[in-house]
Amino acid sequence: MELSADFFSGKTFSLRIIPFKKYDGFTNMALDAWFAEKNMQPDQMVLRFYGWQPFCISLGYHQSVKVLDINAVRKDNLEWIRRPTGGRAIFHAEELTYSIVMSRMSTHPAQLYRFMHEVFTRALNGIGIAVQLTDDNRPLPGIRQQATDFPCFSYSAKTEVQFEGKKVIGSAQKIYDKNILQHGSILLGVKHEQLVNYLKTDAHARQKILHGLKNKTVCLNKLISPGLTPVTVQQPIIKQLELIKSFLLNYEPLSDDELAAARAAAPDKLRAII
Repeated sequence: MELSADFFSGKTFSLRIIPFKKYDGFTNMALDAWFAEKNMQPDQMVLRFYGWQPFCISLGYHQSVKVLDINAVRKDNLEWIRRPTGGRAIFHAEELTYSIVMSRMSTHPAQLYRFMHEVFTRALNGIGIAVQLTDDNRPLPGIRQQATDFPCFSYSAKTEVQFEGKKVIGSAQKIYDKNILQHGSILLGVKHEQLVNYLKTDAHARQKILHGLKNKTVCLNKLISPGLTPVTVQQPIIKQLELIKSFLLNYEPLSDDELAAARAAAPDKLRAII
């Protein structure tokens, strides 16, 4: 299987697969940040699949919590957290979330971004969903400077996985001193649209944001029947990775020690402090 030939450069990679499991928002972001800070060898990669228990709103690292209606968030027993990456708010609910970390010595961030989206595209094509890999980096419509008009899924990046022009997957990166962190959401259902219920803004702005989400995103369970679960989407992704001769896959769930270390080391800014 040939994927992004420049990405491999004739090397062999040891890819640790951490299978799908749900955690609270703080733990998920603490784990992503912890792996990104680890001393990884140039031939090491870690790919984790996860979900959110309870559902959670994540803000971009530099985004103000003032954009959220905290009372509404608490009333519905939700969490909010900051991502290590930048960008705008996302409501994590009906989705498969992934994160991948690898050494900066191994590849360029843009190559990693495209490679992962190529894998996702082939995996989804393989289960009968005709998504396409696009290279359109023009911003989709939106009011960039308004704090409340910010859903990440309303904007395109350089390489996107789309169905008939609508985003299926949203990804972001952060470049650390030693590693590259990339994580993102693969939409399964429509609950991400409920983000508008938790924004501190007026009804007109909410309707405009909701219109953008409905017109610029599509979830997988609208494209295939019967409905998909995080595990049934994870499986074809792993299958595609198994076909890559340059990869040696190692399936290893998180240990209790890793969970404890990640939580203890998490930057204070990630925590849900009001």
